[in-house]
Order: sequence, then structure tokens, then C-alpha cells
Amino acid sequence: MQLLYPSFLWAFLLLAIPVIIHLFRFRRYKTIFFSNVRFLKAVQQESTSRNRLKHLLVLACRLLAWSALIMAFAQPFIAASKAQSASGKNYISIFIDNSFSMNRLSENFTLLDKAKQLAVEIAKNFDEQDRFQLLTNNFSGSENRLLSKDELLAAIDEVSFSSSSSSKSIDAIAKRQSEVLALEGSSKKTAFLISDFQQSMLGNGAFQDSMFTLNLVPLEAPTSSNIAIDTCFFTEPFQMVGKNIALAVKVRNYGTENAENIALSLMLNGQLKSTITLNIEAGSSVIDTVSFAAEKEGWNEVQLSIGEDAVAFDNTFYLSFNAVATWRVLSLSEYESNKYIHAVFGKSHQFVLEEALVGKPITNMEQFALVALCNVKVISTELAAQLSNYIAEGGTVVVFPPFDAEKDSYNKFLLSNGALQIDGVSEVPTIAANINLLQNIFRDVFEKTPENMRYPAVNKYVVFSRAISTTREDILKTKEGDLLVARFTNGNGSLYVSAVAADAQASELPVSAIFAPMLFKMAVLGNVNTSWVFTIGNRTACSIGAVAGKENVFKLKGQNTEIIPQQFTSNSTTLVSPGDEIKTGGFYKLLQAGNDSALAILAANYNRAESNMQFSTAADLKKTYEHATNVNILSGAFTASGKKLADAVHAKPLWRYFLLAALFFLLIETLLLRFWKTEQFAKAT
Repeated sequence: MQLLYPSFLWAFLLLAIPVIIHLFRFRRYKTIFFSNVRFLKAVQQESTSRNRLKHLLVLACRLLAWSALIMAFAQPFIAASKAQSASGKNYISIFIDNSFSMNRLSENFTLLDKAKQLAVEIAKNFDEQDRFQLLTNNFSGSENRLLSKDELLAAIDEVSFSSSSSSKSIDAIAKRQSEVLALEGSSKKTAFLISDFQQSMLGNGAFQDSMFTLNLVPLEAPTSSNIAIDTCFFTEPFQMVGKNIALAVKVRNYGTENAENIALSLMLNGQLKSTITLNIEAGSSVIDTVSFAAEKEGWNEVQLSIGEDAVAFDNTFYLSFNAVATWRVLSLSEYESNKYIHAVFGKSHQFVLEEALVGKPITNMEQFALVALCNVKVISTELAAQLSNYIAEGGTVVVFPPFDAEKDSYNKFLLSNGALQIDGVSEVPTIAANINLLQNIFRDVFEKTPENMRYPAVNKYVVFSRAISTTREDILKTKEGDLLVARFTNGNGSLYVSAVAADAQASELPVSAIFAPMLFKMAVLGNVNTSWVFTIGNRTACSIGAVAGKENVFKLKGQNTEIIPQQFTSNSTTLVSPGDEIKTGGFYKLLQAGNDSALAILAANYNRAESNMQFSTAADLKKTYEHATNVNILSGAFTASGKKLADAVHAKPLWRYFLLAALFFLLIETLLLRFWKTEQFAKAT
């Protein structure tokens, strides 16, 4: 017989307390006066002997009960012999938590190193004929097969920290272990789960698989406070070269103490541009703004960092953005350029306006941020197809139909892009009094509608059908509620439709104060690929805003890594997905075969699910799985040796028997005290 917790044997010294009490019989006597004690003397000898025997038996029961209870806490067990262990092939699954939280130190070793050492010792205490599964947070396909002992030891040595995913839940891990072990017919199946058990791993204790035994092995280390950069976002939807850019940064304090004077630095393209200081209360977060100016056109790299050493993986956040110097706008008209469109874009240094007549071939339409179709009577089939493809691929088109437009050609184009069709023309004078301030077009133009604002007068406007459009966003309406300007989406792009022509005779809209900012926002909001941020481990796909031919192959190139991502086409747009190939946070340039010029820059960040350094104790695990008969919590001395973990699987535990023995001796003691009485004393009296 062996003891799992031999230190509990020191509790046997406490047995001296009942011995002292019974030997010296610390009790207060009460004197009773009798007139005649002749009969008492006759039974004195026999009564004293009986009482002494009773006290000795009670003492023995108490000592045996306490001894059995102490032995139960020491958890004795009988280790199985080699012959018994080898009577059949064992199937063992070992999960090693390789998440970032396992980088904490315990006795100068990381918890991951300790987990790997325990896994090695577990394996060495099983036979060569046994088969093993090694599972980590990677959940890769190669981990779904059984290994020999030598293969397992080699696989354990290669386990490293996983950057592609956060900790899996206990239920998900147990389910994967159960699925792999279920492939074998033997009933001797055992699983070990070695982890620090972050609270995010703790499920609802729903694991109920009676086909194998699950052993949870919690590793403990001093809990570290952690301050992490949670996320960041631009306050404006676009970024321009030479203009001030405001970047909002959210930083969270996961610790139990206030954090003061935390330095947050911003590096732009490898150069330090800004530093601010943050004060964060315990268990809360703050959002502050860092300002800088983009110095070059095209893709830029932003790296945010904080000086916190406890947990390093979430101290840095990577962000890329595409800064523009100018936006190109194309104005299409039938006879001559529209002077109102020219007035808005022709004299602005932020825009490059190109004017063309319909009927002439248009090349490289995807280079334009906005295409304005002004007073064109007929939209030809070729032009409608070209504009529709441009919208689907992420472009923006605004249409100002003339009142004598050919309804059929317009309605075919509008219908193909999910917009409302033209029903007719209204000549009832009105005003454009309903402005949607919640729509992106006017969100930053007016905080609220001025009380004395002069609304544009409308003398004549197109009336649209009353059909329902699922992609419709109203921007401007008449005071009666008729639609004047609306946005419709098709694919990745937008179609803006105006009910009034770009002509001051029909309405005052082209000369009003809202016309220029409305067109400005239409152009800049259509600028795709302004930022590309990717969370490692998430299987998300990103649009690169250009359709590649079948012969084109893209690759992502990092500082020391080069991968070929998955690519596919959806709605005429090329999507790129890094999948699980990216393992390290940083910047990755998207390159096309034969071209070293980056089409985009991917900013890869580690998953922040590991940032919360709160862990479940052995007591928490026992409470969660108290009703699961096949789940064991192996803590304390178990974690000191993998041999003890393996012995716990082979061994026959005896603590239940000692606990029953303690209850038995307490019952005997109760019966002695309840029913053993001195009858002779009663008779003599």
C-alpha cells in the first residue's frame, strides 16, 4: 500500500488529545449525600470495572475513527503490478495546454515546460504496447491519430506555444479525446488534461462520457496582473496624406490594482511618432486617442506598444492602413460636362476630376473612387453592365437622371443593382426638409439640424416606385416624405440615386450647402481597402478589391515567413484568407507573382482571449465536476511527478474504505454511549 499524501500522517500526533482526556478524565464531580451507603459499597467494585471498560472501548473507537479519517485524507492506494498493467493494451490521450498563459513561471520553469515533463513521465510509466494521443490547442488533423511511446515522446518535445488559437474549453477537449479513443475497441481508455485552467476554459461540467476516465491536472503559478491593448480604430473612415489622423486605442487592466503612468507609444513605418501616458483602474479599460500624420501615400504600418512585462503577447497591436493623397472622380454626361460636378471636384486639391462623354470606351474604371452619371438620357446595355460590375467590385456610382430620361433603360439598370424603379415625375413644388443625420453621408457634417437652416427648394423631381428594397438607405427626403436621395448596395459597392437632376432650374440642391459635402463623402466612403487587420487563428477572408485572373498567384511575405494564402472569387471580387498559416504577429505584404510591389499590407495580431489571467483552482474544478463519476481532479502531490499520475490510473484507491471505517467506529462509539448503562447502580438505589 502507498500513500498519495503522506504529509497527512503528521495528524496522528493529534490522537494524543483524546488519550489525555480519557486517562485523566477531566470532569467535574458532584457530591451527593446519602443517609445509608451500605448497599452502595456492595456494588462499588463491579460498577467501577464496568465503567473503566466502557471508557476504554469508547477511547479505542475514537482513536480508530480518527486514524481511519487521517488515512482517508492521505489517500492510500495499491499500485497495480506489472502483470496486471500488461494484461491488456491501454489507450491514453494526453492534452498539453500550449496557450500563452502557460508561459508563466513556476519554480524557474514555464508551466508549459512543466506540463511537457509531466507528459513524458506519464508516458514512461506505461508499456511499449500501449497507444497514445497527443493533443494541444492547435487541434490539428495530425493530432487525431494514435502514437507509439517513442513517437509520443518525440511529439511532446516539439510542442511549443500556440499563437493560432486561445485555450479550448474542457468540454471541447474531452470531446476530441473521446472521439479519437472511441476508434479503438478496448475498454482501458484514459485521458489526461494538463493545463493552468483559465476560467475561460471552464465549461458547465456537462461532460458525461462513461467510456473513458478523464483526469484533470491543474498546474499552478503565481497569478500575474496583465495590461493589454485590446483594440484600436480610426475615428474617421478614411486617412489622407499630410492630414492629422486620430487613432482611438482601447487598453484594459485585467489586474486587481490600479495601473498608473502606463506609457503607450505609436510607431509609424518603424519610426516613433507619439507617446501618451495612461492611468487605468483595476478591472476596467480606457479609450484614448493618439494623433499622427501619414507621410506617404499607399499602405502604412502602425505599431502600438505598452511597457508592461507580466504578459508580453498582448502588449503590441499591429495596424495597417492605406493613405490616399487624392481621390479620382469620373463625371459622365451626354453632351457637355456638368458645371455643378465640376464646381465641387474640379478646384479641390484632394480630388482629380476626369470628365467624359457617354458612348466613348472607358478603361480602368476601378481606379476611380466615384463615378457620377449626370443628365444622361439613355443608359446603354454596355454602360449598364460596366457600371454594375464596377459597383459589385466595390465602386461607387451616383446617378442624376434627367426628367426626359428613357425609363426602360434606367429601370433595367436600377433593378439590376437593387434600386427602386422610376414611376414618373412630380412638378409639385416642395423643399428637401428631411435630412438623415445618422447616415454616413451627413454623420460628420451636422451635429444637429440648425433651427434657422434654409432647406433647398425643389420644383421638379422624379417619383420612385413604392416597392420594398432590402438594401435601401434614405439620405434626403421632401417634407412630404418623398424620396430625393437614397443609397442602395450591390456586392461590395454602392449606388446613390437622386430624384433631382444636377441642374439648378429643377431644384436648389446643386447650389445648396449640403451638395458639396454630400458628394465629397460619397467619393471618400467608397475608398476600399483602407485597413486590413487579421486575428491569428480566425479563418476570415479579406477582399483585396481587385479581381485576379486564374494565372495570378498571391503570396503573403513577412519578416521571416512567406506563405501562399487561400484565394477565391465571390461577386467578382478576389478574397484572400491566410487560414492557419500565419503563426507570428506582425506585418505581411500581399504580393502578386512576378511583382514586388505590395498590393496591400496585412496586420496580424494575437487573439486577446488569453489576456484575462483568471484561473480555476482544484476546488473550482471539483465543484464543477462533482457529479461526474469518471472525472478525477489530480492536484497537489500529483503534479510533482508524472509517475504518480500514471500510478493513479493503474492503482486501486483505498480512501473510500477508510472513510467507511471511520463512520463505522463513530457508530460503535455512539451505541456504546447510548445503550451501555450501569444497571446494578439503579438496583442498589
